[in-house]
Amino acid sequence: MKISSLLVFFFLFINANSFALDKNKIDDLDKWAEKSGTLDWKNLHEESKYITKIEDINASIKIEKEDFYLNNIDDINQYSYWSWGTPDDSSMLLRSFKGYHLFISANKDGYVKIDDWKNVDTDAWIKKLNEDAKKIAIERKRKNIDYVLNLKWIKKPELDRKKNMVFYAYEVSWNDGSNSLESISLVLGKEGYATLTFTTSDMETPFSQLTKTYKSKAETFKFNEGSTYSEYKTGDKVAAAGIGALLATTLGIKAIKPGLLVTLGLLLKKFWFIILLPFIFIGRLIDQLKKKRRRR
Repeated sequence: MKISSLLVFFFLFINANSFALDKNKIDDLDKWAEKSGTLDWKNLHEESKYITKIEDINASIKIEKEDFYLNNIDDINQYSYWSWGTPDDSSMLLRSFKGYHLFISANKDGYVKIDDWKNVDTDAWIKKLNEDAKKIAIERKRKNIDYVLNLKWIKKPELDRKKNMVFYAYEVSWNDGSNSLESISLVLGKEGYATLTFTTSDMETPFSQLTKTYKSKAETFKFNEGSTYSEYKTGDKVAAAGIGALLATTLGIKAIKPGLLVTLGLLLKKFWFIILLPFIFIGRLIDQLKKKRRRR
């Protein structure tokens, strides 16, 4: 093997290993906070307000002074493994000192039409979610796992035709007496849509107030020129499902196509991960990061 080939092999080997993920979930509070604090959190020290690009989905979002975030896929995956023992496909993970996570991911299955919005029945949907929750609870009870008792709308899904966005939020009541808030925004673009998933560790602020905060944050997300919804033209790829069917699928009401079943159990999977990550862990990470800020 030539020297040049050896050098290429060497650098590829070093590069591959430098990005190797630690796929172990960290249960020790201090170790988790310490390790999570080593990731490349943006705006941690600057505490600035600005618009940042999300390069791989050609979009942008407003960053507030209270926000710090990861926009590197490897770091996002690492945080997810350390926190929940699973990978994550988000393009951005934003944490706020206000006490919430924001996961941003994108789908490029094609331009989503909005003609079927007239068929949306949110009352029927929440009824179906509660029926599914009862079925799922039977199995989770048997396995001695926390389960959902009831769901109710805090903000019913609404289509904002100017912003090409649907936002909704609902409260989940759990068997241990606790409640959580699930908020999602679907933002439409030329090639598909982005999903903004909010989860919170703030159990003191009224959910109605938190929902307003999350909706305001979601409204700062925009697809950039070249990917905006209004730039669609005849001949571009069109998604198999319209916005109504898409929304029903994100809620676990029905499948987009045969064989693709999205259940309430899958829908709440990420939220359960957040809930299973003790709130004290989140507080410890914030304390750790605040110390870093003060040392700057």
